[in-house]
Amino acid sequence: MARRFPRGPILDGESPFRDASGNNPFADSNATPSVPGQDVYASPLSGQAATREAGNYDAILTSRSGLALGLGIPGLILSTVAAFGTIAGITSGRDVGGGLSLGIPIALLALALAIPGWIVAQSDCRAMRAGAMQTTHRRGTRAGYACSVIAMFVAAALLLALPVLVVFSLL
Repeated sequence: MARRFPRGPILDGESPFRDASGNNPFADSNATPSVPGQDVYASPLSGQAATREAGNYDAILTSRSGLALGLGIPGLILSTVAAFGTIAGITSGRDVGGGLSLGIPIALLALALAIPGWIVAQSDCRAMRAGAMQTTHRRGTRAGYACSVIAMFVAAALLLALPVLVVFSLL
């Protein structure tokens, strides 16, 4: 029994997938291969690796070097301020808590800016190498990548070194 579709102004209960003779007009015809033994459903490159040449893309992405720099430079500045402020606050001996109370949140904020900047710049560099992105801002993207990586390592080193600095200042 054929499936009945609900009545409506367009379908009127008839199947949109069958023509008047009951065949599916969207299905492949019963084509026979022109060469015996040939698979009609195989891709034209069967047996070969499909390769993409650089620059052979339909749509070229725009560069996000401004975003990479906008995340990397403040992350670098904040991680440097956090490092110097924390070390100065702890080693001065006056206020160990002051150095920690400012250094930890600033270092975490620096990480929050540096990690997305690193990810954006790294994906843009990959897209530029593949030819899917404009290469006009390659230097800005690389600078944002470098700033983000340095900021991330400075902030992470500070957060990992804080227990040692606190113990050292208490002695």
